[in-house]
Amino acid sequence: MATKPKSSENPPAQDAPLEKMLVQALELFSTGKLKEAAAAFETLLEQSAKTEEFRLGRTAQGYLKAIGTRLEALEATTPQVAELTAQFELNRKDPEAALALVEAGLKAHADHAGLHYLKALALAMQEEAQGSAEALAKATSMDPGLIYQFRLDADFDGVRHTAPFAAFNRA
Repeated sequence: MATKPKSSENPPAQDAPLEKMLVQALELFSTGKLKEAAAAFETLLEQSAKTEEFRLGRTAQGYLKAIGTRLEALEATTPQVAELTAQFELNRKDPEAALALVEAGLKAHADHAGLHYLKALALAMQEEAQGSAEALAKATSMDPGLIYQFRLDADFDGVRHTAPFAAFNRA
């Protein structure tokens, strides 16, 4: 007995906008922009329910749970854990992800000098000299010993000799 191949209920053209939404949400997630990624996955979940694309909806739900878990962990972390996770991203040469982690850590621990230093480092890696110098000034005001770490840290080399860093380069 010969059977006909099953035809797709939804033509591929209908999937394309949802798949583009998924790609955009995944890019936000992978760069550490968790709140923006959550909003993108929420939109994807709503749209997939409307178009009855349940496989994409399940994917969005899974990522939303993962994002929720990460955001809760960031809010509950000690400053040392936030510092270590941001340092990990900096070691991977991903200053955007590190900056997102540092910003989240600073919301809970605004008085932690190490987080301000890592913010300065992430901004320096992005060659944002002014913001980096401001974060470094805040870090060194809380812990003056960080000036020595700054002087030895090669990741600041791209911005070290710019005008915002003039005060730090004096002997």
